[in-house]
Amino acid sequence: MKQKMNITEQRKSLISRALEKGDTMDSIKSQLEAYDDQLKNIDNQIAEMMTKEMKKQAEKVKEQYDNNKPKTEEEVENQRLTAVSALSIDLRQAKAINAVKMKIDGESRVLKSEIKIDKGRGLSVKAKEDKLADMKQKSSNLISKITDKLADISEKADSINKPQEIIISEKENENSDDE
Repeated sequence: MKQKMNITEQRKSLISRALEKGDTMDSIKSQLEAYDDQLKNIDNQIAEMMTKEMKKQAEKVKEQYDNNKPKTEEEVENQRLTAVSALSIDLRQAKAINAVKMKIDGESRVLKSEIKIDKGRGLSVKAKEDKLADMKQKSSNLISKITDKLADISEKADSINKPQEIIISEKENENSDDE
């Protein structure tokens, strides 16, 4: 794209210089044609790149479709077990993050009490207040991480239930065919 813009600018510049000098358009016709050819080549390259990108996107869509085809019960069970393992790991991570957050919150409460006592004694509390602000920021960041983890867990839990619905609907179809 930058190349195309540069060539377009060069073409405009050539035309404006020719007009300033009083030259005719016929005198720069061959140069303009060369610029036009370069622009056509760039347009062709862009079209090729867009075509390739569209093919890639189509392949991705096809791959996603292939991945969403009904699976055998064994494949579904393996997929569910893998997802449950991932859920377990994510849940442990969320608990660990929460434990760190609780520790920081506890230390923050202690530090807050120390600041109150030090103020009563007339001591400088600037460093402790800065540390408290830092701890509150860390606690806030940890809340965000916990929220993200729980959202991931919820999303994965939903995906575990999807394959089960496919199996149920397949079994229902088999039962209705038998009747």
